[in-house]
Amino acid sequence: MLYKVYKVEHIKYTGVSNKPILYNLHYANTVGKPVIIRVPVIPTITDTDRNVDGLVKLLESLNLDRVLRVDLLPYHDVREKYERLDMEYKMPPGLKVRKKSSSTSMRE
Repeated sequence: MLYKVYKVEHIKYTGVSNKPILYNLHYANTVGKPVIIRVPVIPTITDTDRNVDGLVKLLESLNLDRVLRVDLLPYHDVREKYERLDMEYKMPPGLKVRKKSSSTSMRE
């Protein structure tokens, strides 16, 4: 149902479930807390039509009066940092960082 809501994909790229994130978002929204939704725009992962549709469904499930804004965050390749720390980097190799001027993805 929900954004990156695709639990298996979320676990694949982050190593953890998104269930607590979605629960907390819905809880905060239900009890009237203002929220800011921050979405990393990762080429071929979160900027797909399927994922954008999931984000739209997530937003439609919320009381939008309580959503202060939705921030689209640019992807930054931090592979080298992970390698230095001897940690596994789960993003696929070769992802291209989009230039600011070409951020017409995520269907604006």
